[in-house]
Parts: sequence; C-alpha cells; structure tokens
Amino acid sequence: MKSGPSKFDVTVIIPLHNDSETVAHAIQSATQQTEILAEVIVVDDHSIDGSKTTAQRFGDRITVYTNPGKGAPVARNFGITKSHAPFIKFLDSDDRLHPECLRQQLDQIEREPKDTIVFGSAEWVDNLGQTVDFYPNPPLHDGDILQLKRLIGRGPLTSCPLHRKTLLEAVGGFDEKCPRGQEHDLHVRLAIHGARFVYREAFCYWYYQANKPMRISSRQYERSVIEGQIGTYQRQLALAEHAIGVALPEDIRMAFSRLFWRHGRLCLRAGFENLGQSCFEFSSELAGKRNRGAVGSRIYKVMNGFLGPFRTEKILNNFKGRI
Repeated sequence: MKSGPSKFDVTVIIPLHNDSETVAHAIQSATQQTEILAEVIVVDDHSIDGSKTTAQRFGDRITVYTNPGKGAPVARNFGITKSHAPFIKFLDSDDRLHPECLRQQLDQIEREPKDTIVFGSAEWVDNLGQTVDFYPNPPLHDGDILQLKRLIGRGPLTSCPLHRKTLLEAVGGFDEKCPRGQEHDLHVRLAIHGARFVYREAFCYWYYQANKPMRISSRQYERSVIEGQIGTYQRQLALAEHAIGVALPEDIRMAFSRLFWRHGRLCLRAGFENLGQSCFEFSSELAGKRNRGAVGSRIYKVMNGFLGPFRTEKILNNFKGRI
C-alpha cells in the first residue's frame, strides 16, 4: 500500500453485499458531502440482488470494484489499496453519513498531531429512521482521549473515526481473520501501534439496526464465529505484550480480563460450555484472581461469587435476563 498526492480530500470506502434497498442512500450520503471532494469506492462482495447494478448507476461519481465472496474486512482492505486520499472514512452499505461529517472531521484532524485519529458520534436508528436504544457508553467531552484500556472494552463505531491512511497501512488494515467486531479489533491494534483516539464533537452518521439474517451480528452465537473471536482477542493480547515489551500494566491486563469474561458469558448463552470455561480461566489468569474480571451488574457479580458463572448464567437465562 502506497500513499501519494491526491485531488481528493477523503476516500469513503463502502463494502457491499446484497444491500440493494439501502446502498443508494449510503452512496448518496457520501457523494453529497458539504464542501468536500470525496472519492467514493464501492467494493462489491459477490452481491446477487442487484446491489452492484444500483451502485453502478452513480456513474463516474464513484468507483465500483468486484471482490467476490471474501467478506467485509477483505473488501475494506482492498478499498484502502485503491484509495487516493490521505484520509479514509469507512461506511457500511446500510448506513448514512451526515452531510457535514467529512468537512467537520477533516478540519478537526488537520489540527491534530500525525498520530491522532479523530472520532465523533452516531445515532442508532431502525429501518424507519426512528432512534433506538443502544449499549450505553460513559459520556465523552470534546478533546477526550480514549486510552487503550477503554478501547479494549468498547470503542467507536465503524464510521465514527476519520482514519489516516498512513496509520491504516502501518497496522495492515483490517484483520481478515476476525469474524466480527472488526472495527473494535482495528482500533485496538491502532492504539497498540501508538495512535491516539481523540473525541471531537461532530455528528458523523446514522447507524441503522436492521434485522438481516446475513449480518454477522446475527451470527454471534455460531461456534465458528465465537472461536474466531477468541482467536482475535488472543492476537490482540500477544500484540500488546510484544509492543510494550515488559509485563502489561495492571489496567491493560484487567481490560483484557474483562474482555475474555464477557466473551465467556456469550459462550454460555450459545451453549458452548467448554469455550466458556476457557474464557473464564484465561480471564482469571490475567486478573490474577478467580472472578476478579467478572463483567455484569452488581446482582450478577454477587450471584457469580456464590454460584459461579455457569449456574449464574443458567438462572439468568431462565429469567430471560441479561443482568
């Protein structure tokens, strides 16, 4: 991957797979950015529903490539190799950028050091455009920096950051082995590499929550996906240990400990007790004490302390709760 001079300010990369009903809106949101010359690259991943034809109707306003059947991380990485701008925005084909997004974030990032990635906020909406509930995060204020420990727990959504192409190239882009949560993995690896994630107030995009059977989020309980996610976390941990070169700081070890515990709970809900056990053991090893990395409400932690993670999760599942 090589960067060079470009007439474009930002490249928007849109991986596409069977989103004929929404891709036009996504592309339109990228081509109609205020005061920004955006290069829009659509990478079609073996769509069979007419999505590619819909994209091609935008003509020379965008560039459409074909990358058959290899998944979104591969499509995004391919888009990086074809991009000509120094900054990159990733956009899923069922989401929409705010018209002021790129102008605001480009102005913000050009005021920051070269190791900085700026990110803004998003609104979670359903397919009717109505705001929906989402996983709450601690409030952020303009200028806040997300440290590695925070990014390990949960970081910005896919289209919240404006990325520097040089930093993406430095870490090799998306991990093509990562089955889901690819943006989380990318952000963790960027932070380990030394990138600073700085929150700057800007509304970036609408994150659409549509129930689609082929979305990777709908496959989170499949064994192959769960095992692949464990492998991703293990690679992140090994990378952090190598980068730091000494014993991991306490806060980083605890962040990884909680990450594995959270995944262990998912394993139990999916019915894979052996994988859950491995996650809980790894969590306790990192934390230096059994149950220290337990993730859940106060009620969950009390129950877990008496009953252990297996019986606790079973009781909560019987009550259809996620305490």
